[in-house]
Amino acid sequence: PGEQIVERALLDAVERELRQSSKYEEIDDHHSRSMSLFNAFRDKHSNRNAVMFARSPIYGFLLFLVLLTECFINYNAFNTFWGVPAVAFGSTVVLGVLLALSSHGYGEILKQWSFRFGRDRDPGKRWTDWRMFGMSTAGLIVVLAFTGWARWAAAIDLMGSQSQASALGSIGVVEVDPLRDVLVSLIANFGAWMVGVIISYLAHDPDPEYMAATKQFRAARKAYNRARDAQKVLREHIEARAAKKIEEKTRAAE
Repeated sequence: PGEQIVERALLDAVERELRQSSKYEEIDDHHSRSMSLFNAFRDKHSNRNAVMFARSPIYGFLLFLVLLTECFINYNAFNTFWGVPAVAFGSTVVLGVLLALSSHGYGEILKQWSFRFGRDRDPGKRWTDWRMFGMSTAGLIVVLAFTGWARWAAAIDLMGSQSQASALGSIGVVEVDPLRDVLVSLIANFGAWMVGVIISYLAHDPDPEYMAATKQFRAARKAYNRARDAQKVLREHIEARAAKKIEEKTRAAE
């Protein structure tokens, strides 16, 4: 019918107008290239989806909970050690962030170990990952060493203050065991770190390049859909108007 021909011509004109934009052509080209790369990775990984939980806000929130737990574990010891709440709070937050970053780095590297340290990988990139592994290890050591030292020093100070003679005798004296306090503190800190490592391990894909390709494709698809939606209303109007005319003529013929 003539209406369908007109409709097709109008839709083609809308498409040509859209493609005359250099910005749209750039978006379309980026979308095509990112989709080709994404499909190549899907074929390589037997059409499984990449694990992208590490890119979600929930993952960041879970690491924040690890940081918060670390702060709850250490604040009292740091406050006793420093004697200044503001300094104790600052130290607690800094070490909490350090532990969360360390657990994130460890979990990511352990999940992607075969990819990152395979002999087929560029030596320079392998060395970069070894440095990241070393920094994550150093972060854990700093947290455990400082918290252990603070616990030990706070326990020794408490023992010294209680060693002085008192008219009340042993009433109100708290039994203090520095070694026990330090071990409990280290175990609690190490446990919080392990929780972060497990979360990070489960949130990452074994192939970081597949994660990057998926992220790039999703961003390109989102931009492409926005560009196409700019002409969506006009297309729907043309299609609806043509359908209405065809329906009117069909009724008239009947």
